[in-house]
Amino acid sequence: MISHYNAPSFSYRGWVYKPEVEHEDDDGIRKATHRFVNRADPSDIMICADHLPYDWMTFQQVVEFINKMERVRS
Repeated sequence: MISHYNAPSFSYRGWVYKPEVEHEDDDGIRKATHRFVNRADPSDIMICADHLPYDWMTFQQVVEFINKMERVRS
């Protein structure tokens, strides 16, 4: 089960993956918010809505997501 203690920490191209456990629902299931924070500007936060809230992203998924978002932004 996901928790604050087993959350990964990945960084790629100046972005840091900082997942957070939002809450635990009535059934005892914890959900995560998948956030990316730009190291140059901590107030610049990008929320990843493409990933399931019940598990963490892998490093490869982080790389693919950031590459996709950088193509969209440019």
